[in-house]
Amino acid sequence: MTRSRFRPQEAIKDSPLQQVVLTLLAKDRFADASRLMFCLPSSDGYTYHATASVSLDEAQTAVGLGRANGLHAWYRADDGSPREPPPQTDVEAYISVFSPSTMTTSALKNLGTNAKKGSIRSDVASHLSEKRFIHASLTSKLAVPKCKSPPCLNPSLDFWAWSCRNLEWCGPCASSESVSTSHHVLPVLMHHFGCATPSHESIEVLKRLAAGRPVVDVGSGNGYWSFLLRCYGLTVHPVDNMQSHWRVKWVDDTAVMDGVAWLRRRAGGKDMVMLLVYPVVGVDGAFTRDLVGAFRGDTLAVVGTQNGNGYTGFRRLTMDQYMDQEHPDWTRVVQIPLPSFPGKDEALFVFQRGKDQTRSRSRSRERRPRDYDDDGYAPAHGRGGSSSTGGYGREDSYAMSDQMLKFLPQKYSRNSKYKERDDQDLAYGSMPPPPVASSSAAPSSSTRYYEAQRESYYRTVEKSGGSRRERERSEERLRPVEHGRSRERDRSSLGVDSGPSRNRSRSRDGRDPSPRPPTSRMSSLTVEGNNRGATNRLSAAPASPLLESYRGTYQDCSPMPSPLLLPTKGGGGGMDMMEALTPPLGYYSDVSEDENSKRSRRARFHDPQDIATTIAQALRGEGRPDTRPLIDILPSLTHEQVLELRTEYKRLVKTGVDRKGVNVAKHLRARLKDDDAGLAKACYAVALGRWESEAYWANFWYQGDKTRRELLIEALMGRTNDEVRYIKDAFSDKKYGDSLITCMRTELKEDKFKKAVLLVLDECRMDDFDSYGRRIPLDHDLVDEDVADLRRAVKADKGGESAMIDIVVRRNHDHLRAILGEYEHRYRTNFAREALKRSGNLVGELLAHILNGVINRPVRDALLLHHALNASRKDDLRRELLISRLVRFHWDPAHMQAVRRAFRDRYGKDLGDAIRDAVSGPLGRFCAGLCIARVPNDVRRVERLHH
Repeated sequence: MTRSRFRPQEAIKDSPLQQVVLTLLAKDRFADASRLMFCLPSSDGYTYHATASVSLDEAQTAVGLGRANGLHAWYRADDGSPREPPPQTDVEAYISVFSPSTMTTSALKNLGTNAKKGSIRSDVASHLSEKRFIHASLTSKLAVPKCKSPPCLNPSLDFWAWSCRNLEWCGPCASSESVSTSHHVLPVLMHHFGCATPSHESIEVLKRLAAGRPVVDVGSGNGYWSFLLRCYGLTVHPVDNMQSHWRVKWVDDTAVMDGVAWLRRRAGGKDMVMLLVYPVVGVDGAFTRDLVGAFRGDTLAVVGTQNGNGYTGFRRLTMDQYMDQEHPDWTRVVQIPLPSFPGKDEALFVFQRGKDQTRSRSRSRERRPRDYDDDGYAPAHGRGGSSSTGGYGREDSYAMSDQMLKFLPQKYSRNSKYKERDDQDLAYGSMPPPPVASSSAAPSSSTRYYEAQRESYYRTVEKSGGSRRERERSEERLRPVEHGRSRERDRSSLGVDSGPSRNRSRSRDGRDPSPRPPTSRMSSLTVEGNNRGATNRLSAAPASPLLESYRGTYQDCSPMPSPLLLPTKGGGGGMDMMEALTPPLGYYSDVSEDENSKRSRRARFHDPQDIATTIAQALRGEGRPDTRPLIDILPSLTHEQVLELRTEYKRLVKTGVDRKGVNVAKHLRARLKDDDAGLAKACYAVALGRWESEAYWANFWYQGDKTRRELLIEALMGRTNDEVRYIKDAFSDKKYGDSLITCMRTELKEDKFKKAVLLVLDECRMDDFDSYGRRIPLDHDLVDEDVADLRRAVKADKGGESAMIDIVVRRNHDHLRAILGEYEHRYRTNFAREALKRSGNLVGELLAHILNGVINRPVRDALLLHHALNASRKDDLRRELLISRLVRFHWDPAHMQAVRRAFRDRYGKDLGDAIRDAVSGPLGRFCAGLCIARVPNDVRRVERLHH
């Protein structure tokens, strides 16, 4: 237990130490607990200067006095006389509001419902509930669930909870605002932990609003907020001029400089979140005023008082009142109470300012001001102040919509009447119809799924010329064919029933046409799963209410849009049954025959030492790194070459007294993140290698915006057991003991999507090959059972998602192909399309991803890239979708070429050109480089000769 000096990282992880500290606090031995926690000498005469000047022993003496001399007189009656302190049960109820193991809203409600009328507890509950505010568009996003195992301990919260118990404090209310005195322990706590105590909810709110962006903590003081934010996975830049002296420091990398100067050196913090924890009181708040004026980002967080005692940077105003009056372009989106020391009333304020692009998203709300009449919006703003000055009244609801809809998930932001206008505002962009094919361009072999008998869906346009009427008619869906028309497949086409013959009749004579794909009705899908455009059939029943609503890539585009609805290539010639997954060799060609005659590829020799030296030179120094070598080299490396580079880089580049080798991936991210966050992320992902990059994306989704589950779905779903094992082995996060399973069990809430993810991680998927490398034959009886189970799941009144998950996640590709074919033969409809229509949520997304990959993987991935390109144009925060997909596809050069050909066939444009048009600058060049398979599989190697 003996320690020479205070080391924050060790102390925060030392659970036995924290237990001893809590035991000492329970005995009111405040000084001993502080000395043990921070390794302070027993004969300590240090004077803590803050609201008063005290020593640790003097503070302990005041603790021993108890209520004497009015030290616990925090509450006043109407006549100004002290009120009797609240009972300990009320104090404990107040403390529970900020406990990670409780949900704040529920604990706050319990604080009021179980309070006696007219009691201090009742006043506190009313006060906190009235002050608490989260903008209606962010209510769902910022709902922080209870957490039994937070990412780290919070000793500040423990000391604060003890102060509430010992000083008989059960929270702020109107009568406590007039208290002008404090207690002797406050200066000590401020020196040890900072001016305010962070709660689990406040850290999670900041994390979710940051959405992966770095946080600049200006006026960071001793760095406790920066330290705790980092423990929760955020990137934080502490900045402080260090005019104040702190007894304890939690971070050692504080930038000692003026905050305004720091912002100016970094483009005003344009892509950052600025945090101000108790900004100092200057001349009319000049410190805070200058910082707000210099900040160029869109999210500002302030920790300060929510009463008029002058603790924030403005003597006569609270922060929300000041922003309301002098910065009307900023909107208050969050005001949540923080653990307040006796006599104080602290809160976290968050302000955001919108962009002009959000105005197009608010069409459906502009015409319905009554949408803002819900209980979570109108009353709260009515209490917040005058609508004429505050910007929160009814007359300003339209402006509020314009500014705030960019933070609103699109599934909540539109009315059904105007959904058709918002096609471009979907989560990752809209999916245009297949382009008009050129008369000279033959259909790609990868797009052959249905033959000409599928003309009831789409008609392939053979010529781009002709009259407008002819072109319109050629693109529209035709009427169903006659009932007696033969439906027998052409042998040259690939169908889903690609498995071995089952000695049963597959005749399609007399079969009714399959229903049209419901793309025209997808715009009416709502969060609750109510499809206003659908009938009242059982198959249209809503999904389980326990499932999380979600609108992702496949929900936006249409149910199973490309693989199931693509025209097939007619003509003779056979075709392998797995062609959609493994196109022929000629399909991979990236250059046409005419182009091949004019240009040839230059051989590239792999020299890990030379590459490591070049990258080290590019990252050297303190200035802006040279990105050209990174763009030229990194996209062309194979997975094996990346591993060699990492080994060579550690041997070549060393740091610290111990001369420890530097991780090239971390070095890239550290040097690039302040100059180009997108390029930093792309370089970092490539430098991780194939499997560790997938583990990174699987671990990344919850660190930012949790509505981006595509990152998790695409990293894990549809993988073989071996691939899942590689990803699990590559996962590294000390917070979860380097266990991806532990991470998912902790971060995912209990629902069917979590069950699907854990099924994948348990490696319970059916193997494709036996121990001798032979393909495992189909189990036709199991296919029949699965088809029947899937039909029951689709037609069930309630639920059914679990059965679909068990089958689709556990079966291999061959088995799923056979299921799709048998399902269509038996029920004359398409299961994949019905499944997505049945589950308009995360379950539907993962099913669509797996089944699309089974049917036609290159076209599916071309669709994903097109989707990500649309998203990148509209929202820079969505760039990780494009980066993750390109990095994933580029590890397999042959597959990347198949994706490029499918992209060109479907959209009439080269993938590289599309990337350069959508993404500018170094990141655009890097992403375009990922599309080129420069190095063949048989890599040529040069061995260095040593004389």
